[in-house]
Amino acid sequence: MTTRIVARVPSAIVRTVAALGLFLAASLAPAAAQDGPQLAAAAKEAEQSLSTYLQDKMKMHGRPDYTKPPASQYLRHILDADAFAALPPPKATDVPWLLEWNASISQSYKMMLFFGATSDKDMKDAMVLNVTESEDAIMTAMALEVRLGSRMLATMPLFMASLPPEDPKKTEIRKAGVKRAERGLIETVQGTSMTLSSAMRPNNALALSAALRDTAPVWAPLTTADERRILLTLFKRASDANVYPGVVSALTAASATVSAVKN
Repeated sequence: MTTRIVARVPSAIVRTVAALGLFLAASLAPAAAQDGPQLAAAAKEAEQSLSTYLQDKMKMHGRPDYTKPPASQYLRHILDADAFAALPPPKATDVPWLLEWNASISQSYKMMLFFGATSDKDMKDAMVLNVTESEDAIMTAMALEVRLGSRMLATMPLFMASLPPEDPKKTEIRKAGVKRAERGLIETVQGTSMTLSSAMRPNNALALSAALRDTAPVWAPLTTADERRILLTLFKRASDANVYPGVVSALTAASATVSAVKN
């Protein structure tokens, strides 16, 4: 896995979060959607605890271990894929807490990926070491980011329809925020696909390829013809690099969804 590939994802995540933050600032944002707000609140609290844990490790010149408490407990709340999968169908009121949860995943991802880096000069070495030691945790965060970001965009039409009419300027701000979020998700998908085009552990390859397959109906229609061509090439490389049960079939399904888009 190349550092250039992995490093591409955080900036896309930041742009998605920032765009949706601006979008919500121009909207009415009620918050209530079954267990979603509680999941997001737990993720935020755990992300703050993870930050303290990593800061302490830095001070002691130690290395984090995400497989053991307390770090494993923090990640269980931040990256609760099972709870995410069990969520009820999207509602208009989901967007605020999805945004909050997304921000916690984004920040945790960056903290894990860049742990130990003190300047731009040593960032590459830090990323290589962190991915080598903590591939499972970092790739789990990447896969959930693709899924959660896709759910946010899929929920946007419901959210927009629930809002009362506003003056044209506010409406344009909302639309611009959605467009930026769409581009942020596409960049996240591109970064994930590039990461997957290098060999990795079977469980991580399956997690990323399944996330791409399951979310393709959301993001594929938002891509340009050139972006689809590049994604199809990356999917082929990923299939060649990770010939594991379930991975090739997931990427084949994602490729079919992308190929079906005509615009």
